[in-house]
Amino acid sequence: MLAEDAFHFIRRTEPDTFDVALADPPYGTGDASRLVGAFRSKPFARELWVEHPWREPLPLGPDDRIRRYGDTALTHIVATP
Repeated sequence: MLAEDAFHFIRRTEPDTFDVALADPPYGTGDASRLVGAFRSKPFARELWVEHPWREPLPLGPDDRIRRYGDTALTHIVATP
């Protein structure tokens, strides 16, 4: 488990370093969308799970899955080979 700023961490992480990455960025900052964009550019894990506000738009692909729980969503993204 790592507890540090995700954007600093992923800059120095090699692609596919982890099997699964879990993220719960602060709500209302746009960080969830930014994180998904960074993951698309350089997938640091095979899977990314992001908790975010339901209404926050994320740059999603056709195979991404979203589960809604009230005002919260959990989005699952698999890295493309």
